Amino acid sequence: MKKTLLLLTISLLTVVLVWCSTSETTTNTDTSNNNSTTTETNIEIASMKPESAMDIYGKIIATEGNEFTLLEVDTSKDPTFGMAPADKKAYMMNLSQEQRMALKDEIRNATLGNVKIMIPVWIPVIVKTASWPEAEEVMWSLADMTVGSYISVWYNQEVKDRNVAKYVKKSFTK
Repeated sequence: MKKTLLLLTISLLTVVLVWCSTSETTTNTDTSNNNSTTTETNIEIASMKPESAMDIYGKIIATEGNEFTLLEVDTSKDPTFGMAPADKKAYMMNLSQEQRMALKDEIRNATLGNVKIMIPVWIPVIVKTASWPEAEEVMWSLADMTVGSYISVWYNQEVKDRNVAKYVKKSFTK
């Protein structure tokens, strides 16, 4: 009994010592390179974006691991889709209240059905930090993808039997 207790204690101490010796805490207090790091990140993000148009735009309605179910939005029904926020606001302000409400209803109901998409954990997921066109874009993780988010997806064309994303961009929402 004493030998077992001694061996257990030695094993526990060994594990704790190994764990403590391999863990590191790094604190970076140098903020002088903050601007250049942000610029480098923006350049890196811009270089990842595919040249082609997105393949699908939709609202996340369910998630399971890295598989997402989107309610695909028919963007052809929305004349403001892709407009800059200022242009969209001007367009909407030129409509009467009844026309605006009718357009919003039409857009809300302009769906093409559910689509399942697999988003590998290693692909870039980008989100804008604000609604204006020049807003900074930052990297996102799949854990931040929630039901109700709107995303644009570019498919990996090398995978033919499934909808596998190669690039994802989350729409900015307040």
